[in-house]
Amino acid sequence: MRGLLMKDFYLMAGQKRFFIIVFAIAALFIITGQNETFIVGYVTMLCGIFAVTTIHYDEFNKGNIFLFTLPFQRKQYALEKYLFGIIAGGTAWIVSFAVVMIFRYGREKIDVREWGVSMLTYLLVLLLMLAVMIPIELKFGAEKGKLATFVLFFVVFGMFFFATNIFEEAGIDVSAMAEQMNLAKLALGAVVVTLLILAVSVSASIKIMEKKQF
Repeated sequence: MRGLLMKDFYLMAGQKRFFIIVFAIAALFIITGQNETFIVGYVTMLCGIFAVTTIHYDEFNKGNIFLFTLPFQRKQYALEKYLFGIIAGGTAWIVSFAVVMIFRYGREKIDVREWGVSMLTYLLVLLLMLAVMIPIELKFGAEKGKLATFVLFFVVFGMFFFATNIFEEAGIDVSAMAEQMNLAKLALGAVVVTLLILAVSVSASIKIMEKKQF
């Protein structure tokens, strides 16, 4: 697996222009006084998405035919994509958070609770994004994978919009309910659910890779 990680890090190093642009835009957001929590999420998600794009690089010009002649198991390939995504996105999450905190230090008071919730949310969204996108990309490939991901997110958004309308018509204030509940329990529940979804996703990706033909 170490060799697979090195391969993807070399791919990342070859995309220096992309990351320069990403961090330049983030710096511009900071300088112009944009919402700092958004900046952390922006950098984290883009770096996490890069892990998924490495699947496209592996498939380019039928590169998988050669790649899977090397001495590693297909299970390791699937696991490596998650690990690389967590490392890339997690590192971006830590670095961007540290930079924003340094920039804000001494300028204004920070609501620790609000920031803690925002930072945890971005980290969980990163894991959910990897859990959704990686098995789809492994199953359908680059072009079909993009379409399948779009359809999935459209369906999820539609379900969320539909549920929101139902709550509104029923006179249920979801925000008030969340405020009344214990924040620590909500955070723990969100973490547990995210990890369960991630575990199911990893298992699905392994099965996809073991059955895939090149």
